[in-house]
Amino acid sequence: MKALRILFLVNVAIAGLMLLNSCGGVREDVSPISGLQAYVKASNTGAADEFGFAVALSSDGNTLVVGAPGEASAISGNPADNTAPSAGAVYVYIRSGTTWTQQAYIKASNPGAGDQFGFSVALS
Repeated sequence: MKALRILFLVNVAIAGLMLLNSCGGVREDVSPISGLQAYVKASNTGAADEFGFAVALSSDGNTLVVGAPGEASAISGNPADNTAPSAGAVYVYIRSGTTWTQQAYIKASNPGAGDQFGFSVALS
């Protein structure tokens, strides 16, 4: 019997009037009622990737970095190779208007099982 793991992620990043929650939603507060601006997800989603475990938003609100420490690909640049559980990955998104586009999928130079790359992310 497979175990079901449910994670409630609570990381939040704020830049000016932009708010990002780790569930993948980007909200923009430009009126008394804020609304969801966009929903972002990884280009190679997996059940235990923990996408959104760590998030960072640039000060201008146009660059978003999302950590996925549970992502399991072992070979840099090949997201379909899931032979290294919890090797981890980082995703970079760029905003143009209200559209967020994934610009990068980043892996450690020598990914290994349990490394949890993407456990923490930051922008400066």
